[in-house]
Amino acid sequence: MTEDHDAQLETIVALLREEGYEVVGCKTAADTITQAQQQRFDIALIDLQLPDQQGISVIEQLRANNRRLQIIINTGFSSLDTAKEAINLGVMAYIEKGSDPKELLHQIDRAILNHLDQYTEELERAVADRTASLQERDEQFCQLAENIHEVFWLSTPCRRQLLYVSPAYATIWGQSCQSLLNNPLSFQDFIHPEDRPHMHRALTDTILTESCNEYRILRPGNQIRWIRERTFPVKDAEGDIYRLAGLWEDMTDQKEAETALRETQQKLHQSQKMEAIGTLAGGIAHDFNNILAAILGYTELSMLRSHDQEKVSSYLHEIQLAGKRAKHLVQQILAFSHQQKPERKPLHLGPLIEEGLQLLRASLPTTITIVQDLRAQYTILADPTQIHQVLFNLCANAEHAMRETGGTLTVTLEDLEVSRALTKQHPDLQVGPYLRLTIQDTGHGIPQTLVPKIFDPYFTTKNIGEGTGLGLSVIHGIVTSHGGAISVSSRIGEGTTVEVYFPQVLEYLEPPTQTILPLVGGTATILFVDDEEPLARLGAEWLTQLGYTTVISTSSIEALALFRQDPLRFDLIVTDQTMPNMSGELLARELLTLRPDLPIILCTGFSHTMSPEKARSLGIRDFLMKPLTYHDLGHAIRKILDG
Repeated sequence: MTEDHDAQLETIVALLREEGYEVVGCKTAADTITQAQQQRFDIALIDLQLPDQQGISVIEQLRANNRRLQIIINTGFSSLDTAKEAINLGVMAYIEKGSDPKELLHQIDRAILNHLDQYTEELERAVADRTASLQERDEQFCQLAENIHEVFWLSTPCRRQLLYVSPAYATIWGQSCQSLLNNPLSFQDFIHPEDRPHMHRALTDTILTESCNEYRILRPGNQIRWIRERTFPVKDAEGDIYRLAGLWEDMTDQKEAETALRETQQKLHQSQKMEAIGTLAGGIAHDFNNILAAILGYTELSMLRSHDQEKVSSYLHEIQLAGKRAKHLVQQILAFSHQQKPERKPLHLGPLIEEGLQLLRASLPTTITIVQDLRAQYTILADPTQIHQVLFNLCANAEHAMRETGGTLTVTLEDLEVSRALTKQHPDLQVGPYLRLTIQDTGHGIPQTLVPKIFDPYFTTKNIGEGTGLGLSVIHGIVTSHGGAISVSSRIGEGTTVEVYFPQVLEYLEPPTQTILPLVGGTATILFVDDEEPLARLGAEWLTQLGYTTVISTSSIEALALFRQDPLRFDLIVTDQTMPNMSGELLARELLTLRPDLPIILCTGFSHTMSPEKARSLGIRDFLMKPLTYHDLGHAIRKILDG
């Protein structure tokens, strides 16, 4: 440790000695060189500003004397040129004076690991040469292995005899080193039961090749820890494997940090979706008002002209169309706002973008014109909800730029063959087929000095209260996670153009076709359960029209009591999910307990706790989304009853 300030030298030396390291402190470059000539050090912690010589010169002399020396710079001043020189000399880390001591200890741990890696790489040559330096190196190895937080072990190739295990085994595994030396495979007894099959297979693979595996262990008290195991075979001069070396690293803190980061990212993505929903709220309300106007208006006309059957029939058709529009709009909102793990699948981007623009259109001021050119024909692998999120966010930014003056929002989607020249402009791209989504506005533009910053978290050009500054950062993350790239160009007074690239997948999707099957009724007896009495009566009317004998109940408790009176009376149950006192899920569980072969259809408009997959796992035969239609319900019942 070289530091010319007494207080700092004493503080760091005391810290390192407290951690169990052997430390020599020096105040000058000359003293440092002398000490390095007298004994061999593993790590050097050097200040760049020394009273008698520059730190870079000291590093050069130390490196010439000991090529395996791990060097860390601890300084309060450095320049770009100095940093370049240090990197060229193999300095492994820079630490600013005054930094958290944990960072210093972390870098020293890294240095020890680097030192150990270098040592194990040279182990084969050292054993083959059988030189006199073997004993010295073994002593160095033991000093290193016994001071790192990871477990180092050395065994015969079959792992039946353990030659060495470092003391960290007792700390990480909670078992004595002697117990492992006595039974080298006893560590397997503490691997989590769910991970044992994977690790048993890995054990045979690691004999011939280097490997890296992660698994959980159970410490005393059933405490779970995550372990990363790295193993590598050691060969003799003839190339035969005669040793197996490995490291066990405790990854628990890293795993917990990764989990916390994923949860934070999920919350961030969800908040961005809610922000986009807020942007669309005006357009959604506008669409719903138009739908309600059609439903109410044609209903009044039907009542006024009830004597004219032909007119009434046409009015009812318009009401049905308005209802379907409302159903589709609700499905769009739920799909976009739903908290679920992104699921990527091959899809045509054109219809998805067109659907999103329809939802956006009513949200934009009338002074903004939307021009769309969706020519792309090919397929990408993407999550539809995340694509909508990209579109809504970029269009919302474009609307904000044109809010006061109006203008034109141009959305283009085209197939593109990315050339090598284009990859030089956009290093994230690779040569090959892509889809390019372009969002262009004629707003006020962004200053050139700000364009490189717009994807930084919390950066925003909007006023306080108008944006979080996270939108484009999230969008950038979504695009890059899809293997794509995003670029922005802008001119003050002319507007902004955002280009988003998605790699194509070589999979052709047939346009979806809808086959209308004839509706067939029956004579079965059906119990229809819904706490909304108008919907229960409507269901009974539909099923009666199809010839079924229908019993309705507006209470899940009463429906269960009715079923208990005669469990064989009903051939099928249709139940709502969200009901007071007892949900449809709980009702289904009770009914299936009484009669396991009972066919049940579960219906819901929205549920945080139920999904088609969960319904199937409970033994429920079908899962329908509300609002139900006469044909959907009729076909679902017939499909179940026909087996």
